[in-house]
Amino acid sequence: MGGGKLEVDSEHLNYPDSEPVAIVKVREHFRELYGNQVVRGTFWTLFGYGVSQVLRLGGNLILTRLLFPEAFGLMALISMFMIAAEMFSDVGIGPSIIQNKRGNDPVFLNTAWTIQSIRGFFLWMALCILAWPMSQFYEEKLIAVMLPVVGFNMLLGGLNTTAFFTLNRRLELARITLVDLGCQIGGLVAMVLWAWIYPTVWALVFGGVFATTLKLMAGHIFLPALTKHRFHFDRECMRSLFRFGRWIFLSTIFGFFAGQGDRVILGKVLTLAQLGVYSIASMLADGVISALESLASKVLFPLYSRLAEGDPAEMRHKIGKLRLKLLLATLLPICLIIAGGDHLIAFMYDHRYHNAGWMLQILSIGALAASVNIMIAPIVISHGDSFGFMITVFLSAFTLLLCMFIGGFLWGSFGLVLGITVSSFAYYPVMAYFAYRYRIWTPVMDFTYIAGGGILSLTGWILLH
Repeated sequence: MGGGKLEVDSEHLNYPDSEPVAIVKVREHFRELYGNQVVRGTFWTLFGYGVSQVLRLGGNLILTRLLFPEAFGLMALISMFMIAAEMFSDVGIGPSIIQNKRGNDPVFLNTAWTIQSIRGFFLWMALCILAWPMSQFYEEKLIAVMLPVVGFNMLLGGLNTTAFFTLNRRLELARITLVDLGCQIGGLVAMVLWAWIYPTVWALVFGGVFATTLKLMAGHIFLPALTKHRFHFDRECMRSLFRFGRWIFLSTIFGFFAGQGDRVILGKVLTLAQLGVYSIASMLADGVISALESLASKVLFPLYSRLAEGDPAEMRHKIGKLRLKLLLATLLPICLIIAGGDHLIAFMYDHRYHNAGWMLQILSIGALAASVNIMIAPIVISHGDSFGFMITVFLSAFTLLLCMFIGGFLWGSFGLVLGITVSSFAYYPVMAYFAYRYRIWTPVMDFTYIAGGGILSLTGWILLH
């Protein structure tokens, strides 16, 4: 982080005599503040995310040359339906395992796995039933055929081992990261080969199913589970899961509109080709944000859960230090994209995708506020306040849809994209309230980061244009 070198395991590695003193100090400083588990967890999260994004971008560049923009627009709609099904039925099984004191109990884990498996089956059935109505609403016949096939991922995902959550609970992320990357590579190879031989949207469909199948198999083979999974129901465990998950359920419904509301609206307003171009811009704009979200879920959430039981003064100190380092790491990439996103698109993609340039720049402006929001968000759920978490997600969805509606009404498709960016800034007061409530609000740091990012971006834009 911050350009420093992080060693994975100091107890089993020898440091060369020539190692710079500054690097040693940075490493020891992180260990002193956060402990070896957090350092390793952060390293593997960032490593996995970095490699994943390189693979994702490389695969996208190859596939955009083999397929047409309409294929990416259609797949954006299909992905939206998948995410909707996932989030409309989420009862927080993963967070429950990570947060619950019985998260290592085989009885609790088997009950959670049973619920997860049954849920996956019914999600697949629901997608099969909804396939035809959704194809009529969006006036695209292929949706009726593709959705049941892609929906099979839900059945496969429901059978995944709970080791993904128990290892995350202990911040042992190395194996999880390697499994995820291996499956991503397998799915990407399948997509490219299919698109090369038979260049249709089905390359994206079956590549995704192949990757999900690999993850199911690799998880059970390579990840050390705390129990041999079997179908089992325990009433006390079920009550605990659903008591924690009842507000998570509502949160994820609202979370769908917060995270996918843009595609719900744009999928109806834009053509498939235009939606495909937007999906390219959105993918690139979300690059840094996705890294922070990954850190928030894999490192900050477990860390916050532990710190919530400790000394509040110590908690505020550690959170402030960690947030500052993470925000500084995101500042330059976001500013560079804001300043020169149009040049980046023109360099990487052919003329069919050049309209993604201005979309990328506008969306990246919102990433400045979104970065601050993401750093605060885990503190709510880490205190077991699933109701408060539900409120934050509802307000996130509300501000997004409201800003898109106003922007679209005033300036059409440009206003819709602008509304997405404005919503990130409009949502900050909500996060600031909860940060203040849990005594971790740092207004000077937040405002300095956003203002500094704006000044750097404007300076870069003037120099480039």
